[in-house]
Amino acid sequence: MLQHFTFPHSHSANWMQLDDVCLEECRELVDHVSRVIVDGGEDSAEVDIRPVVMKACANIFNRYFCAGRRMDYSDPELCRYVDNFDRIFWEVNTGRLADFIPSLTPFAFLPIYQSQVCTLLNVQ
Repeated sequence: MLQHFTFPHSHSANWMQLDDVCLEECRELVDHVSRVIVDGGEDSAEVDIRPVVMKACANIFNRYFCAGRRMDYSDPELCRYVDNFDRIFWEVNTGRLADFIPSLTPFAFLPIYQSQVCTLLNVQ
């Protein structure tokens, strides 16, 4: 059953639904970035795109798989959802050299350990 939704056949009803959701969210993403640039003033050349893309992906996921509503990128519920997702899957989403050169694995966990200690101690 899951495969039916996760890998829809080209031009099937599920494919069209996923395509529509993705296209709509891409428009929202571009509009949001454009507004940030226009409203940003002097610092308008810099936009941290990662959080915005993660929120767009969360909207796509929630609308397609969960039949949820689209949330604005400034919605506290969406921000908390994306932040929790990022904390849980941080290691998966962060490619490391040790993923490709296994002999470096002992060195790969040092930054994670340091990050966890800093988080626990609430040190930036």
